[in-house]
Amino acid sequence: MSEARTVEEIEAEIARTRIALQSTIDELTHRVDPRAQVADLKERATEYGEKAKEYALDTVEKAKAGSLKEIGILTGVACATLLCLGLLFKR
Repeated sequence: MSEARTVEEIEAEIARTRIALQSTIDELTHRVDPRAQVADLKERATEYGEKAKEYALDTVEKAKAGSLKEIGILTGVACATLLCLGLLFKR
């Protein structure tokens, strides 16, 4: 059988459990807080926008240098944009 625990050991375990529970509650509160969710979404969108901007600028520079692959990518993007605009204004 297990050894009998002292009052101090039991109190220490209770204190550890309280700290762990508080950490869990704090994390759950943050996850369900709409303001925190909006802030996280804004941060991710900003990061994605920066990466997309870097990729686009890099693609344009490579196309200017004569890379056929990048010229094709830009041509495809331009065609897709024109198609979307045409469909949008057709309505």
